[in-house]
Amino acid sequence: METQLPKHPIPHESISYRIRIPAGLFFTIATLAVLARLYVRVYVRPQLGADDYTILVAYAITVFGFASSIVQCNYGIGSHIYDLTADQVMKAAMWSQLSQLQYIVAFGLTKISICLFVLRILERVRKSFRIFTWGVLVFCCMGNLALFIVWFVQCRPIQKLWIPTLGGTCISRTAVIDTIRVSTAFNLITDVICALFPIMFFHNSSMRRRFKGVLALLASLGLLICVASGLKYLYVESQGDESDQTWSITNLTAVVVTEQYAGLALASCATLKPLYTQVFDIVQSYRSGSRTGRSWENIGTTAATANTKGQDSSSNSDSVYLTKIVTPKDGHVEDDNIV
Repeated sequence: METQLPKHPIPHESISYRIRIPAGLFFTIATLAVLARLYVRVYVRPQLGADDYTILVAYAITVFGFASSIVQCNYGIGSHIYDLTADQVMKAAMWSQLSQLQYIVAFGLTKISICLFVLRILERVRKSFRIFTWGVLVFCCMGNLALFIVWFVQCRPIQKLWIPTLGGTCISRTAVIDTIRVSTAFNLITDVICALFPIMFFHNSSMRRRFKGVLALLASLGLLICVASGLKYLYVESQGDESDQTWSITNLTAVVVTEQYAGLALASCATLKPLYTQVFDIVQSYRSGSRTGRSWENIGTTAATANTKGQDSSSNSDSVYLTKIVTPKDGHVEDDNIV
């Protein structure tokens, strides 16, 4: 028979919606963005690369992360600990810890994918910027590797993280929190840089006005990631509150899922320029057809032609494909087909 933890006079309430709502919203956006990325890289412009494979692994892990965020809420994350049974607290803590582990791996892979994407775009140009990007990539790996190691060495056996009564030893919570805080501060820097990379790419492109909305979308996602990353640093302290851990960790979990899923969406949206071009061409053709009486058949022909051009251009090697990305005068990206 399950034992009930001591009751507390504070009114019962749950704030798990702070996790459920952003998790559901941004996971849906991330899923659509990843599917659109696959469509572009497989059908519109077939050229799957290391950045695509990396983001697919990150997404697969994120699917587990999304499930774990919902399960931990079902077991009591977002509720006061005194409203839960001992078994619920144990399972909520277990799923919360597993969710943290997948975040470390998945978000790290997402940032690596963004760096690989930038390196792929800037092949044979801007050597100094490529070196900087490689530095960011290595920095991402080191920061997330540090968090990964900390997660596994916190307790021996690791199950003691969610079963405090289990025999074994754990590093002091203060030492763990201090280590996580330092690592989070370093990761904050890479979070901001990786969030700005896709925005910089679109901003430096010789875009027509129609892409300004896309730039606004990327800027919004980038800003959201930066804010979430900053809040994450502030909320790290809540991991050390064991008096009401299922309640106190809610805000940290909410900003973590927001940051992770928005990052996944941003990484994929940055690769969709061929799709944006195709969609805008179809819309423009429809509008022109409405004014001139052109038929839907002609509009369909326009869309098919745009798709064929995209596929034909992908047959060239990356070295040829990326030869004239940067102008010697202003350093702006000239070719609309670089992604």
